[in-house]
Amino acid sequence: MHSLHQTKCPLSVMPDRPLIKEAHWLKPQLVAEVEFTEWTEQGYLRHPSFQGLREDKSVKEVIREQAEEDKVSQIDTTQGLLNKLTHPNKILFAEAGVTKLDLAKYYESVAERLLPHLKGRLVTLVRCPQDKQAQCFYQKHWVKGLTKSIGSIAIDKEKGKENYITIANSESLIVAAQLSILEFHPWASRYDNILYPDRLIFDLDPGPKEKWTNIVKSACIVREALHAIGLKSYPKLTGGKGIHVMAPIEPEYEFHTVKDFVRTFSTALAEFAPQLLTANLRKNQRNNKILIDYFRNDSEATAVAPFSPRANGQATLALPVSWEQLEKSKKRYTYTIKSFSTYCRDYPHDPWHDFFSISQSLKLNKFL
Repeated sequence: MHSLHQTKCPLSVMPDRPLIKEAHWLKPQLVAEVEFTEWTEQGYLRHPSFQGLREDKSVKEVIREQAEEDKVSQIDTTQGLLNKLTHPNKILFAEAGVTKLDLAKYYESVAERLLPHLKGRLVTLVRCPQDKQAQCFYQKHWVKGLTKSIGSIAIDKEKGKENYITIANSESLIVAAQLSILEFHPWASRYDNILYPDRLIFDLDPGPKEKWTNIVKSACIVREALHAIGLKSYPKLTGGKGIHVMAPIEPEYEFHTVKDFVRTFSTALAEFAPQLLTANLRKNQRNNKILIDYFRNDSEATAVAPFSPRANGQATLALPVSWEQLEKSKKRYTYTIKSFSTYCRDYPHDPWHDFFSISQSLKLNKFL
């Protein structure tokens, strides 16, 4: 690339990005293959990942592919997989009566919403091959039994390379249903920048008898505190008793630094609202308060993905919601695989529409 270097931007419109000052411009003579989630409204690639140079293609051959063609081929592929499910009537969620086929069809219906939260990340799976949820287990390493339809990527560890699981497309989701995979937990960093998280996660974990209104009030306290330091946040129903408050950030700091910040931040919130919150992880010392679990921000820690089911008999879902709707709610509410159409009516527009496009810096130099 050195011989192609130039000082002038070759693009007709200068990209609006915070790292633009550090860009090195090249004469547009090379063709690269890039994997990405989608085109943004501004014409940028969302979650681009460099796959290599294409010496077999000339610059003149490169055109923008049409999304509709991709959708048609994807539908044909997933429909074929649905028809090939073994034991499609096997019950995976006992109380709800949700079968393997029901789960596969749900994954197919939410693929466009779920996949952006999984693509480009390592994913820990919750597998329930037996009939009882009590026999479920977490799996983060790829093994042969997962088949090639479930992706993998080798990550350097102290003892050598280890193969971790990735989920890239609708086919992977349908195969996940075939393998009785009931939950998806993406990592807080992308695998091409594995040491640097790009989100803060506040897991509000209430006691068994905590009032829903107090949980919502606690989430709003987290929201306002984040807003005070310039961060927009997004609430998610976990499909269980609690709420996750998430804030996208630029991947500027390593996990240990981000975790230290979130721990300090959570402790300060607990001191601000001691009647509601605690940052003490010991159950016997929580005094029936709502725990702010900051360990979701640790390296290799995960949080359940939006639109993922939960491995319980009711087939509840973890779903993105709006602050407006959350604050209006007076009692705990959940959506399930069978009532997902109700969620779609409640949220005809994506409540997290700018989650992946917003650019926010943690700017820890202000606190250090």
